[in-house]
Amino acid sequence: MVTMVQDVIQALKNLGGQGTLNQIYAEVERIRIIPLTVNWKAHIRGAIEDHSSDSRAFKGTDHFRKLDRGVWALRDQVPKEPPLHPKPIPVESSSSEYISTEPLPIRPSSPEPLAIKPVSTTIPRKPAVQAYLPVESLEEIANILRTINQYREYQSPDSPEWSDYIKDVFHILGFSTQTINPRIVKLYAMDSSDKIRAIASFIRPGENFEEIVPGLSWESHLFLSAHYEEIEWGILTDGLQLKIFDYKRNESKQISHWPDLDGIIREERIEPFFDIYKMFSSIKGKQGKPPAKPGKGGDSREKDEPARPLRRFEFWQQLLAKAKTKTNLHAGRSPGNKHYVNAGAGKTGIYYTYEVRMEDAQIHLYIYHRGEAEWNKRIFNVLFQHKEEIEQAFGDSLDWQLLSDKYACRIRYVLTDYGINSLDYWDELQNQMIDAMVRFEKAFRPFINQLD
Repeated sequence: MVTMVQDVIQALKNLGGQGTLNQIYAEVERIRIIPLTVNWKAHIRGAIEDHSSDSRAFKGTDHFRKLDRGVWALRDQVPKEPPLHPKPIPVESSSSEYISTEPLPIRPSSPEPLAIKPVSTTIPRKPAVQAYLPVESLEEIANILRTINQYREYQSPDSPEWSDYIKDVFHILGFSTQTINPRIVKLYAMDSSDKIRAIASFIRPGENFEEIVPGLSWESHLFLSAHYEEIEWGILTDGLQLKIFDYKRNESKQISHWPDLDGIIREERIEPFFDIYKMFSSIKGKQGKPPAKPGKGGDSREKDEPARPLRRFEFWQQLLAKAKTKTNLHAGRSPGNKHYVNAGAGKTGIYYTYEVRMEDAQIHLYIYHRGEAEWNKRIFNVLFQHKEEIEQAFGDSLDWQLLSDKYACRIRYVLTDYGINSLDYWDELQNQMIDAMVRFEKAFRPFINQLD
């Protein structure tokens, strides 16, 4: 059987020894004999990183060499040409300085000024980005991307809850939101609610991303809203793509555009997401230094609130300690900084999950056997046949979510309308979650035990 590594090697040979990830994807798709899996692009990236000493994940034979971000070559072949993405070239302007990773055209005899094509890799000028490198490690940022992807699995662009998903993305990235109208949302940094950091404009999936009506662009609408609020950052998104505008200078703006935001999230492509995360760190004004530890300089959560990952860790540490006195279900789990903690239900692909978000908490049965969508749906339908018995045993109605356009299914119970930010109610919230989980597991246990 031909392995993915062998196909990548052959693809690079066909490409002349080097290529971008997109070129490698296209060539592997063309030559691959064995059917591709759902996450085949992620498998290609994994095969490359596992077999390149230029990668942190290196653990195999050293086949590949990294030439530039997203550009790879065969290790034993010296490329005849320079990397496809040359070093960024600063371009002077009378109003601002841009950096583009697009190679500049050379026109020595042309009287016309050079035109820089807008591309998704255009970023704020280099000093600004360097000043706001995230304090989180690459692994922590990858976990944040994974969390967003898990939220994405529950939603569809045509669902009424799609705007809630977009707000959840902002929450996961460290912002609280204030809805002005269905189209406009103000963003505040979680640890500092006194200043509006950005204003976001929501476009519904399927609408024209450029124009509200002919002659009136979304960009103009967003700029007027930001100017009225005296805000330096504007965000335009429909959840599928993303534009960020830097309005620091009135005479100009810098635009960063990710037209495949949804693909970045669903495929968990860490490199472009890292650029997005850097931009949001810049919007928050979060400079490259770790947050102060709680309790330093006085024991005041209001004045020195820890970063959200630290709050989550503390929340789960308390909840898991209490839960051990009532059930062994999550006894083997350790506190982490994610928004959820799960434990196996005794059957592969079925999990009992605690989840706490910014504004609510819930428990749910999560059905997700990776790559087995039909199996997930079948298990859900078997349990759904016993809906009345399960809800009667639990003592309340449950939210049964088949999620027909997703791989996963879940059955959940939402407890409250307050969550991780309500520090004064943690004890009450944790007790409610544990008590509900005990009843939840007891109600589902006999039916899960009967599953094949």
